[in-house]
Amino acid sequence: MSSAQQSETLDRQFCWQRVSASNRLFRVSRIFAAPATADRLLPLFALFASVEQVCTEYTDEDVARRKLNWWREECLVRGIASSEHPALRELQSTGGADQLELSDLGHLFAGAAYRLDAPAPVDCSELESLCLRISQPQIELEKRVCGADGDSQLLAAGDAARNGLLQLLREHRSWWLPLNLLARHGLSRASLSDPSQAESVSKLFRELLAAADEWGGKPAAPSTTDPQLRHLFVLSSLNSRKLRALQKRQPPAYDAELGRLRPSDVFAAWKLARNFNRQI
Repeated sequence: MSSAQQSETLDRQFCWQRVSASNRLFRVSRIFAAPATADRLLPLFALFASVEQVCTEYTDEDVARRKLNWWREECLVRGIASSEHPALRELQSTGGADQLELSDLGHLFAGAAYRLDAPAPVDCSELESLCLRISQPQIELEKRVCGADGDSQLLAAGDAARNGLLQLLREHRSWWLPLNLLARHGLSRASLSDPSQAESVSKLFRELLAAADEWGGKPAAPSTTDPQLRHLFVLSSLNSRKLRALQKRQPPAYDAELGRLRPSDVFAAWKLARNFNRQI
């Protein structure tokens, strides 16, 4: 194996490791991607996972901002083509980087930076808007990589918002919990980790997840018939399904559930892809 081939293999392995640590459902939904775009999606999701990691791992906001600025500079100033980061090298080698719009990348980083010091939403309506702000740049980048029509409507607004909520749950922060729910359940952010408040915390999250399940209604069919977007429809539907599963669990068990890939997820993905195909 040549050094170039070995580097490509290592870059791909890095991408799989980064994505698997962030979004296990991608491994299933990617099966249903069009063959020409499946390879491009992997490094893109590794980029998403890297940005998510910044918002998860660094409690010092100044450090997190510097990390995000590095990513912004690497992608928007120096350029993906000249980067030595394995995810960006893989994105370039698969041709995915050539499909992306710089404005969408800018919105991705701006959304992550906003989360570091954004005001808490007042209610679930404001939380829904926040979640859309998180997920929409990713959706646009995914559409570009898939080569879909830029005007294709992949998801109903509620599905897109639930994608953003799932990411907030993975980021292990509590700043985004709506103020009205905290007050209604007699909680503060400082009391969320208090064992004596465990029942109230569970009730708060059940109410929040139930509200999110109703965002935008529940479409019975895909909102697009573009075959390039089958993978993305499947993944978003699996995300919404995962949020419903969390309603049956206590908040301390959320991390385990979010990191778990169940056989039922595979079966659900197959049914979703079949239903999508019937719409084409």
